Order: sequence, then structure tokens, then C-alpha cells
Amino acid sequence: MLQSQSRVRTVLILAALSVVWCASVAWTADDSINLTRQERVALWSKNIDLLDKGRASDVDKFVNELASDDLYRDPRAAQWISEYHDSYILLEAERLKDYNKYVEQAKEHLKKDEVREALFLANKALANATDRQALLKSDWVTQLTREASKKADEYRHERTWRKAYSIYYDLAQLFEEDKEFAKRGKECRTHARLDVIYEKEDNWKERLEGVLTTNVEAALDRIDRFYVEKAEFREIAKSGLEQLLLLCESEVMRETFDGLAKEELRKDFEVRIGRRLDRIERSSRVTANHTKEHFRRALKINKDTVQL
Repeated sequence: MLQSQSRVRTVLILAALSVVWCASVAWTADDSINLTRQERVALWSKNIDLLDKGRASDVDKFVNELASDDLYRDPRAAQWISEYHDSYILLEAERLKDYNKYVEQAKEHLKKDEVREALFLANKALANATDRQALLKSDWVTQLTREASKKADEYRHERTWRKAYSIYYDLAQLFEEDKEFAKRGKECRTHARLDVIYEKEDNWKERLEGVLTTNVEAALDRIDRFYVEKAEFREIAKSGLEQLLLLCESEVMRETFDGLAKEELRKDFEVRIGRRLDRIERSSRVTANHTKEHFRRALKINKDTVQL
């Protein structure tokens, strides 16, 4: 199937090029189709963008619309388009075959209460689905989501972080718009990492030597100055403080740090960090400087309470 996809991509690029080339030629017969350079570039970009998004059906529709406008006047373009359609039909047949296979396999695993295997296959089915929303709303996916969420919550309650993370991760991939799955997965991943880093026999102190608070502020400055896309400092600040709250929930951290083991100090730390989180939420704007200030405040709260 990968060879078919590569072939379709090659043929479509040739077809896209023919669109731009043919559209730029001044024809003497009939009415000429004259496009500006900007329009030709836009036409090319639309072809390639649709292909890169992996939506072959959208590309096919676009090609048909162009063909109906008599834009492909050169015989070579017609040949390329014909080859594309032939390859596209084969690709669609393979995709549908894969989709049905993954759905059936996922259902079989679901019957056996093997939710992790079923989730993995459900994601593969989603990648090959014609109607993604129809799949996500189907009865068997609804059942799978319910049972997988229950299983992940059980692992989370038992502090079996890696198994819980595995399920939350697949659920987050399946339902990209559901931020709760991604959030819970991130929490479990953090706990799993803490368990590994702060085990009593682990040399975590040596690995943290040389890490200074100034490193954090320098990193924020670089993000602010050099990132191509504008950084979401509100999310950066929130994420940092949320990670601090997760430390309070970690058993291995309580065993490692005396301050976290003392409930009164730990609760004070949680309350004050929680208030700072609320303040970030209420702020109309959060910049790099604001984020650095929240970081400094968090350091003071730590010094006044658990002293990590």
C-alpha cells in the first residue's frame, strides 16, 4: 500500500505541475485561460496541501473540478490525470480493505476485554476511515472508550502509571479534541518519570548538579526571542505549576523529601501553588516576564513550605 501511496503522490505532483503550466500558456484556440503568477502559485499550493493532509478524496474532487473547467488542455496532462485516477482507485480499495480488517480485529479484542490491543487497532482503523466521525460515534468505539477509560482510571488509582499512560495516550490519539485524556496521560507519564528518577538507589542528585534557577529564566528568554511561532506563555506557566502539584501526589517524592512527607507543609504548598494557578487563569495576558515572575513566586512558596 505504501508503494501505491508513493505512486499516487508522484502522479499527482506531475498533475499539479501540469495545472500550473497549462494555465500559464496563452492558447490561440477558443478562449484562453490566463492566470496571474500569484494565482498559479495558489493553484499549485492547494494541490500539494490537500495531498500532504492525506485526504485523497479531497484531491480527487479538486482534480475533477479543474478538469470540468477545461483547464487540462494538454494531452500529457490528460494522461497524468488518467494515471492518477487509476492509482487512486487502487489506493482507495486497499485503504477500505485495511479499514475493515482493523475494525474486525479491534472488535475481536474488545470481546476478549483486551482494551489496549483494541485501542491500538481502533487508531489504525481511524487512519484509514473515510468518515472519521462516524467511526468515533459507532457503538463499538463508544463501548471501547468507556471500558478503556475505566481500565485506565483503575491503573491510575493503583498508581500503575505506565499502563495507565498507555491507555490514555491511545484514547487521546483517538479523540484529539478531548483534552482530558491528554491531560491524564501527561500526569501518569510524569509520575512514571518521577518513580524512575527518584528511586532511592538512583543517582538523581548527581544528575541534577549544576542545574540553576537562572537556567529556567534564560530558557524562557530564548523562547520569547527566538521561537518562530509565538509561544503560549500562559500554557507554559500553567504546565510548570501543575507539574509541581503532581510532586505532592507522588509517593516516591514523599519518601525522598521530608518536606513533602509532612502533610501540613504539603497542603500549604498545594494551596499556595493552586492560588497562583488561579491567578494565571484570570490574567488577560501572560508574557515571558510574567512567567518568570510566577516561577520566582513558586520558588519562594517552596522555600517557605516543603523546601524541595
